[in-house]
Amino acid sequence: MLAGSLIKFARVPVTLPVGEIIGRLNRLQPLIRYELNDSFGRGGRGGRRGTTAPNEAPHHAAGLGDAGRKLLGERAWVSARGRSRARAELGGMPEYVLDHHQEGERERLALMSRLLDPMHRGHIDRLGVGPGARTLEVGCGNGSVSAWLAGLVAPAGRAVAVDLDLSLVVADVPGLEFRQADILAGPVEPEDFDLVTARAVLHHIGDVEAAVVNLVASARPGGAVLLIEPDFLPVTVAEPPEVRAFWAGWLAWSREQGIDYLIGRRLPAMLSRLGLEDMEATAETAHYNGGSAWAVYWRQTVAELRTRLVASGKLNDRLIDTFLAWCADPAWWTQTIAFTAAAGHVRGE
Repeated sequence: MLAGSLIKFARVPVTLPVGEIIGRLNRLQPLIRYELNDSFGRGGRGGRRGTTAPNEAPHHAAGLGDAGRKLLGERAWVSARGRSRARAELGGMPEYVLDHHQEGERERLALMSRLLDPMHRGHIDRLGVGPGARTLEVGCGNGSVSAWLAGLVAPAGRAVAVDLDLSLVVADVPGLEFRQADILAGPVEPEDFDLVTARAVLHHIGDVEAAVVNLVASARPGGAVLLIEPDFLPVTVAEPPEVRAFWAGWLAWSREQGIDYLIGRRLPAMLSRLGLEDMEATAETAHYNGGSAWAVYWRQTVAELRTRLVASGKLNDRLIDTFLAWCADPAWWTQTIAFTAAAGHVRGE
């Protein structure tokens, strides 16, 4: 007889005795089936338990359009709500591959803010967000974008920043509220925000469509949704060949980890299916050389993950050392990520 078993829920492995797993799953069944609208009323103040039929869209789906309401009512709301409860029962929220407690993560996030915040702010500026607006950032990291948003919407507006782990937040400015939450659990505040944005978050999430539905449902009718995610298309033609071989191993490893580094190209279609209007999408690719800030970022990231990369069998020390050497060579120029930004507005009432 097996003394224990490995169960994966939302790509998070949890080891429990078989009997305990069965008992917990049995307890979860009524939660997944019936508890569809508990504690996700407007402003998080609660709702009515067991009153939403399985094929009926929750009350906050009005701005999503027919396709969005169908997806929300028949799939995402039920499955995301049930999965959230299941994760709580079986051992907590999902984990990042580079978790916030890993050595060097604070410096890595600070460098990421330096590299990507200007692009992020530019897209927000083009959406016309200004004083008095209510903004939401999901996956806020160190809080740098939300701190900027708080200043942008001051004095009458407010900025809310959400992450699974707030331990690396360094921002502390007036008008900014931080919350620890999981976007798969439901909208942060249904139909409440003038801007909802997330950057480099969705590629870590197993059920991306459920997360996007909840992001869109957090925006008010007429509000804007801006998603920014990576697409590693440029690495498929990287030079020289050994660098391309490194990235092939990296992508193979990431797929095993449940990370989707090609998600950027799918963002516009996901938002369009939910009925967003005035859709726009662009992709920006940094062309950088060895020794630059982007090269330093990759040297730091690969160094932190090196043991796991080699243990996976997808990469070896020779390929990793070769890649790191190119990252230190100022004469080497390359492209890695096409950061895709997709934005639109929730249909008005």
